[in-house]
Amino acid sequence: MHLKTGISAVFFLIGMVLWSQNLDYQGVVKDSIGNPITAANVVAIKKETNGLESFAITNEQGVFKLGLKKSVLYQIKISYLGFKTKVFSLTSETDVTQQITLFEMAENLDEVEVTYQMPVTIIGDKIVYDADSFNTGSEKKLEDVLKNLPGIEVNDEGQIEIEGRLVQKVMLEGKDFFDGDSKLATQNIPSNVVSKIEVLRNFNEVSQLSNVIDNDDNLAINIRLKEGKKNFWFGEISAGAGPESRFLLNPKLFYYNPTKSFNFIGNKNNLGKSPLTRKDYYNFTGGFRNLNQKSGSSIAIRTDDLNFSSLQNNRAKSMETQFGAFNFSYNLTKAFDLSGFIIVSLTETEIENIQTRNYNANDRTEIVSNQVHRNNDLQLYKFSAQYNPSDYLQVEYDILIKNAGQNEVSDMSSVSEQIEEITTQKRQDPSSINQSLSVYFSSNEKHIFSIESQHLFQNEDPFYNAVRTRRPFASVLPLNASQTNYNINQYRDVVTNKLEAKVDYFYFFNPKVNLNLTLGTTQSRQDFDSSIFQILDDNSTLNLEAPSLNNQVEFDFSDVYLGAHIRFISGIFTVEPGFAYHNFETNDMQLGSTYSNNMYKILPDIRVRLQFKKSESLRFTYRMINQFSDVNSYAQGYVFKNYSAFYAGNRELESSLFHNYNLNYFNFNTFSFTNISGRLSYSKREESVKNSSYYEGINRVTSPINSNFADHVYTAFGRFQKRFSNFKTEASMRVTYSEKNNIQNDQYILSKGLNQNYKVSIASNFRSAPNLELGYNFIQNQYDQSNQVNTFYTDSPFARLDVDFGKGFVLVSDFSYFHYRNQSDTLNEYSFLDVILYYQHPKSKWELSIEATNLLNDQTINKDGFNNFYDFTTSYIVQPRYLLFTLKYNL
Repeated sequence: MHLKTGISAVFFLIGMVLWSQNLDYQGVVKDSIGNPITAANVVAIKKETNGLESFAITNEQGVFKLGLKKSVLYQIKISYLGFKTKVFSLTSETDVTQQITLFEMAENLDEVEVTYQMPVTIIGDKIVYDADSFNTGSEKKLEDVLKNLPGIEVNDEGQIEIEGRLVQKVMLEGKDFFDGDSKLATQNIPSNVVSKIEVLRNFNEVSQLSNVIDNDDNLAINIRLKEGKKNFWFGEISAGAGPESRFLLNPKLFYYNPTKSFNFIGNKNNLGKSPLTRKDYYNFTGGFRNLNQKSGSSIAIRTDDLNFSSLQNNRAKSMETQFGAFNFSYNLTKAFDLSGFIIVSLTETEIENIQTRNYNANDRTEIVSNQVHRNNDLQLYKFSAQYNPSDYLQVEYDILIKNAGQNEVSDMSSVSEQIEEITTQKRQDPSSINQSLSVYFSSNEKHIFSIESQHLFQNEDPFYNAVRTRRPFASVLPLNASQTNYNINQYRDVVTNKLEAKVDYFYFFNPKVNLNLTLGTTQSRQDFDSSIFQILDDNSTLNLEAPSLNNQVEFDFSDVYLGAHIRFISGIFTVEPGFAYHNFETNDMQLGSTYSNNMYKILPDIRVRLQFKKSESLRFTYRMINQFSDVNSYAQGYVFKNYSAFYAGNRELESSLFHNYNLNYFNFNTFSFTNISGRLSYSKREESVKNSSYYEGINRVTSPINSNFADHVYTAFGRFQKRFSNFKTEASMRVTYSEKNNIQNDQYILSKGLNQNYKVSIASNFRSAPNLELGYNFIQNQYDQSNQVNTFYTDSPFARLDVDFGKGFVLVSDFSYFHYRNQSDTLNEYSFLDVILYYQHPKSKWELSIEATNLLNDQTINKDGFNNFYDFTTSYIVQPRYLLFTLKYNL
C-alpha cells in the first residue's frame, strides 16, 4: 500500500511541475474567405537549438493546440498544401490564442515549401511517423524507436503490437524482412538508419484485393531508410567479453537499393539472449496462414506435442546461442521478383525451477523440483517468387521448410503423498514443408478472380522416456515389476499431408457494393504410429504388445464448401455479411475397422465497420467456426503426455462449434495527441471437446469426449496514450475471464480463471536533457478450481533512465521490482537492474559500452497459471549478475 501511495505521489508531483512550466498556444487556421482548414500542419521550432519542440494538426474546425515552455523563443510555421506557409516568432509568459489566415498560392507546385518534417501524418489507412521527431538520442535499435511512438508497443517477446494485436509483417523499404516474425526486426535493425515508420492498417499485399475484402485484422509496418543508406552497405559489428567467460559476437549487415536487398544477422553469445526461441520457431509462419479460415472451418494440426519445458520471459539459468540469418530480395525485371531467407539457430539451455500444483480432482498438492538440460537445433528456409506484369495479373509462389533437432533431459523430484526421483528424456526431429501457389486476375474493373492453394507436409517423431522408482499406471501398463527402476519408453510418428485450395470471384455492382463467391476445400491425411516398451536391467527390451498400448491409425479429413459474401458501403458504414455451406467428412482406420462421419453445416459471419473519421473507427465481427481435432485425438491407443499423464483418443469424437464476437475501437487524435484503442471479445464453445480423466493419486488417464457443457471466454483490452509537450502518458488494461468444464473421476469440474493486468506510466522525451520513465504494473490472477480458490498478485513498479552527457556518453538504466504474493503471504520479492554506459565520439564509427545485467543479483522469478487439471505457481532460477565490455564498429 505504501508503494502504491508513493508512486501516486510521484506522478502528482511530476504533473504539478509540468503544469507550472508550460503554456498553451492555441488557435484556429482559416483560409482567406474564413473557412476552417482541416489537417493544416502547425510546428513550433525552438530557435536556440533549431529543433522541433511541439507540433499539431488542425481538426475539422481548423482548431489547434500546442504545449510550449514559458519565456522560450519559438519559430512558428503553419502550412497546408496549396497555401503559402506562414512563419513568425513567438515567446510568451502566458497562454496565447490566435486566429491564423493562410492564402492560396500560385498553381506552380514547385513553389510549395516543405516547412518541417511532420512527426505524424495520416494518409487513409496508413500512419506515418517521422522517427527523428520522437528520438531522444539514446536509441540503439528499432525496438527503442518504436517504443517512443504513440500507439505502438513492443511486448516482452520482442513482437510489435498495435491496438493490442500483433503485427504480421515487417518490411524494410517495401521488401519483406524475414517474413513472419517482427522480433528479428525490432532486435536487429539499427536505430540510426530509420527515417520513417509506416503503420499499414487494413493491409493486403495483393493490389487487386486491397479494396474488396476485409483486411482489418492485417497489420504491417514498413521502415523507410535515411538518405545515404540506400545503394550502400550499412550495419554494425559488435564483439564483447566479460568475467566468467562471458562473450558476444553480433555482426549485422544490410544492403538496399530499388532492385535488390541483402540482410545478414549473426549472433553468438552465452548471455541468455536468443534471437530465435523454440516458441518463435513454432510461431514463425513465414507469411503462411490458414487459407480457408474465412470460411469458418479449421482442423487443428498439432505440433510440438511433447510439452518441452518453457521459459519465463525468455530467462533461464544459463543459455548459449549460435544464430545466423540471411534475407534477400531481387527484382529480375520490373514484373518478376525473387526473395527468401535462411535462419539457423543452435541453443543449449539449462533450466531450473520449482512448481507447486494444486489438483482440482482430489485436493492433492504436488511439489516438483526440476533441472533441465535442453539442446535445440532450429532451421528455417523460405523462397518466394512473384510475377506481376500488370495491374490485372499477379502470380505468387512460396515454399517454407522447417527442420529441428530437439533433445531435453530432466532430473526431477516429485513430492506428493510420496517422494519420487524421476528422470525423463524428450527427443524429436520435426520437419515440415509448406508450399503455396496463388493467381490473381482482373478481366476488367468489374470482375476479379483469385485461385489460391497451399500444401503442408509435416513429420513429427516425438520420443519419450521416463525412468521412475515407483510403478505408474499399474492398471494400464503390464510392466516387469522385478526391475530396479521402471524404464518406460514410447515412440510416435505422425505424418501429415494437408491440401487447401479455393477459388474466389468478385463482382462489382458499383464502387460501393461488391459480391464475393467462394468455392474451397481442405483435404487432410494423417498417419499415426506409436508403441510403448520397457528397457530392462539387462538392457533388453520388453515390447508391450496390447492393442491398447499401440497405434496404427489412418485419419482422413475432408471439407468442401461454397461461400457467399456481399460487401457494401453506406456513409460511415461498411457491412459484409456472408455464410459458407460445408460438407465435412472424417474417416479413421484403426483396430481393424473404419469409422466414418459425414455432416453438412452452414457457418455464418458478419463484419461491420463504422469509420467516424480517417483516424477513428469501430469494428464488429461475428464468426461461427467449426473446429476439428487432428489424428492425435482419435487414436485410441494410449500415449504418454508426461511422467504422470496417459492419453487415449476417441474415434467417435465430433467437432466443436465456436461463436466468436469481437468489438474493436480505434481513435488516433492528432489534435489532442491522444491515442485510444480498445477491444471486447467473447468466445463460446458449444459441443466442445472435454477431457475426461481418472486419477490414481497424481497419475491420470485422460480421453477426449464431446460435452453439452459450453465453455466461455471474455476478454477486455484497452490502452490510452496522451502526449503533451515533451512528455507522454500511458494507461492500459487487459482482463480475461474464462469458464471451462472437464470431467474428472466421473464428475464435472468447472474451472474459472480471472486474469487482470493494469499498467500506467509517464515518460519524458527531451533531446537535450535526461529522460525518465516511471510506471507501475499490477497483475492479479485468480483460479477457481472446483470451488478451491487461489489468487496471486504481482506489484511491479519500474523505471527507465536515459542520460546523454559529455561528448558522446549515453547512460541507459532499466529497473523493475516484483512483489509476488498470494492471499495471505509474500511468495517472493525480486528486482532487476540493468545498466549500460555507451561512449562514441561524434566523429567516430567506433562505440564502446560497459553493460551490467542483473546488477542486484536476484536469481529467482515467478509465474502462475492453470489448466484443465490443476493450478500452479512456478519459481524459476535465472542467470546471476554479469558484466560485459563491448566494442562496436558502425559500417
